[in-house]
Amino acid sequence: MQLLNIVATSELEANNIAKIFVKTFAIGFISIHCLVKLLFNMGFEVMKTLLVEGWRHLAQSFAMLNQWQCLELKKRNQINLLYRDLPYYKKHWTSQANLFGARKDKILESIETYKAGDHYDAIYRSSFPYDFSPSSTVPTYVFVTSEYLFENGKGIKTSSELCGKAPDDNVRIIAPSKWSKAGLVSSGVLPEKISIVPLGFDPETFYPVSDSVRSGIRKKFGWNDDFIFLHIGAMSGNKGLEPLFKAFVKVAQMDPRIKLVLKGLSQLYNSKKMIADCCGILTPDEMKLLAERVIYVGSMVSNKELAQMYQCADVYVSSYFAEGFNIPVLEAAACGVPVICTAGGPTDDFTHESFALHIDSELQHAAIGDEQRLYLMPSLEHLKELMEKSYTDIEWRKKAGEAAAEFAKKSHTWKQVSKRLQNTIFPEI
Repeated sequence: MQLLNIVATSELEANNIAKIFVKTFAIGFISIHCLVKLLFNMGFEVMKTLLVEGWRHLAQSFAMLNQWQCLELKKRNQINLLYRDLPYYKKHWTSQANLFGARKDKILESIETYKAGDHYDAIYRSSFPYDFSPSSTVPTYVFVTSEYLFENGKGIKTSSELCGKAPDDNVRIIAPSKWSKAGLVSSGVLPEKISIVPLGFDPETFYPVSDSVRSGIRKKFGWNDDFIFLHIGAMSGNKGLEPLFKAFVKVAQMDPRIKLVLKGLSQLYNSKKMIADCCGILTPDEMKLLAERVIYVGSMVSNKELAQMYQCADVYVSSYFAEGFNIPVLEAAACGVPVICTAGGPTDDFTHESFALHIDSELQHAAIGDEQRLYLMPSLEHLKELMEKSYTDIEWRKKAGEAAAEFAKKSHTWKQVSKRLQNTIFPEI
């Protein structure tokens, strides 16, 4: 059985490794974990193989974060990647090309596809519906996000199968935020099974641009002198579009140049219908104003084009009810865009008052079938006040944009967070 893959760069190193193995197994009580640590501390390169199971060539959030993680893990000398492509969640989903650019797309394509019999040291699974099936021989890590908290232990589908097992089995959960972990625990999952590994951004893609570059992008989009509030996502019910629309139509009356740009995912979700469903709270006059001032983009775009939308926005707004992480908030900050977001949720983990205006919120209850969900209700009045402030306070926007980019760069690049993922799965290296 293959236990370790150790790279020896000379005959002398190979002889030293052989001696270590002989001595180790002669005394008979040093664990493989200790042996790996010993070799690593002596400067030997210990290689581990990670089998990644998930979705590639897709702009859905689980697929995107998984591909970003693979791009970073592929750079690490101690990890060899294998990939098993899982079926897409929806039958109408189709693969998309050119999401990451030619160079990064080529790297993703170069990851070796798993074949029956291939050796691996751990499994990392990122897809939906969640699959907690364990491997009989190696640890299995499953990425799980919980948008809601739960009151009656009934929440994340199939999680009860996981929490019913002993805490020392070989299935573990990777959650992206403290809020997600709390949701899983309230759903019945054992806390000791959950490790928090945040999501990240790519600084080669998401970064601030100069005023001249920004003006050129705005001209290309046709935004020119408009003031742009930006929101990106599936436009699903948890995104909090109702309070956003209600607050926006009040703020939009301050200046005819104020616009709301909504970037949906029409190829994956029925984003336009979900937007329409959220307009029921508006009066006819408010609906008319919203229709005049909203710019909807539903087509699939590359990461470069997505970054350009952030780069020429004035403020990013996310008045969400429930999120597992909310990566657009992080990407906006990385591009030097001030943020307005709901307080009390997962964005508390990676936003700061120096660049983010936090909307007051209260926990609310909702019964969905036999689930008792808890979600955040952002204050409509406070949201309106914060949107007005972000529009009128030019000096705040400038300082907040600079602080946002600096804050994100310090701790949330994919390089930094993927190191945490590696340490969680393979602590010995």
